[in-house]
Amino acid sequence: TFTSSSTSASDVVGMFNFGSSNWTASNNTVGGITAANSSTGASNIYGIRVNTSSAATFTCQNNTIGGSIANSIQSTSTATGTTVQGILNSNPAGTITGNLIRNLTAAGGTGTSTAASVIGICSAVSSANHTVRQNTIHTLSNTSASAATTIIGIQYTASTGTNLVARNFIHSFNAASTSAILNGINVSGGTTTYANNMIRL
Repeated sequence: TFTSSSTSASDVVGMFNFGSSNWTASNNTVGGITAANSSTGASNIYGIRVNTSSAATFTCQNNTIGGSIANSIQSTSTATGTTVQGILNSNPAGTITGNLIRNLTAAGGTGTSTAASVIGICSAVSSANHTVRQNTIHTLSNTSASAATTIIGIQYTASTGTNLVARNFIHSFNAASTSAILNGINVSGGTTTYANNMIRL
């Protein structure tokens, strides 16, 4: 459990690579994380986060983000800037396959797209050639009863090259607010093939 009393945002990250080399993250388990803030700052959580070079590659496969119990990874901060994300790729050419992302929960956050309150996989990159395939994302939740929150299974922005989002299984979202938005896959740009994804929200 991480607790802050700051008015500034804080980040809790299971695995974070901000170097410049190619990176492979496979067969890792991240879970049992709670982030709180007794003041007004956001407490953000990222299971796996990468911000290396756009010339590098990122292979992320067969990882488990979130345990089998409810709220395995959760932020209890009600700040509007709060976000909980399973996998975040901010730069390199990514191959994200075969990952299980589950039981992510936020209590705040009113951002959208890449800043949504809960995101299973966020690929927000300008590099070319990305694959997001055969991932299972389920039980993403926001407990705020009144805020206009957004929950997204896959937040995807592509650039050039060959890009594929396929055979992902996304299901079982829950938001307490009647003004919440639930998106299985949210596309913010780029030429990409989307094929054979199964979504049940």
